[in-house]
Amino acid sequence: MLTYGFSPKQKEEIKSICDKYGKTFVDLQERRFKIIGDDLEAVIEIITTKKLANTEEFFKEYAHQLATSGKKKSNVKTIIGIIVIVAVCILIYKMCSGPTTPQVELNGKITKTATQLIVSNNDTSDWTDIEVTINDDWSCKVPIIRHGEVFQIGFLNFTKSDGQKFNPFEYSVKNVTLSGHKNGEIAVIVGTFN
Repeated sequence: MLTYGFSPKQKEEIKSICDKYGKTFVDLQERRFKIIGDDLEAVIEIITTKKLANTEEFFKEYAHQLATSGKKKSNVKTIIGIIVIVAVCILIYKMCSGPTTPQVELNGKITKTATQLIVSNNDTSDWTDIEVTINDDWSCKVPIIRHGEVFQIGFLNFTKSDGQKFNPFEYSVKNVTLSGHKNGEIAVIVGTFN
């Protein structure tokens, strides 16, 4: 504990609050208090809310106020810390989850043969900037599939990120995702195979 006296300005404020609430503490202005820090707010709260008969009751209440206010402050710090951590986690999740642009469904059909995929664009609009992905691993880019067109893509055009080509005699096609743009909007079609 450190020993502090109230500054003249603080003494004046305490005196005006004592006068306002009809409190009289004979030596409140002159006595030096043992306090933790310079906590004028705690003194003001005690004077305005408690009915104390003398300075001894005041000092007991003030000591109690100081003891409990430290706990409240550490709880507030803990709550603020938790809020900051949650906010950071939400921000990281939103950054990692990518754009949340709604997708338009393409009107088309995906079929396969032993050596190629066949994609039919049954829309009235062209599809552009297309990426076709097999089994979530192998992909192929196609600049445009015009409306009404049937487009064939050989399986050897599909590669993994490490450059490995899709071999239809070694792997089976389980699902195909075609994503691109239709009328400026992100669009997708998914096909699954047994």
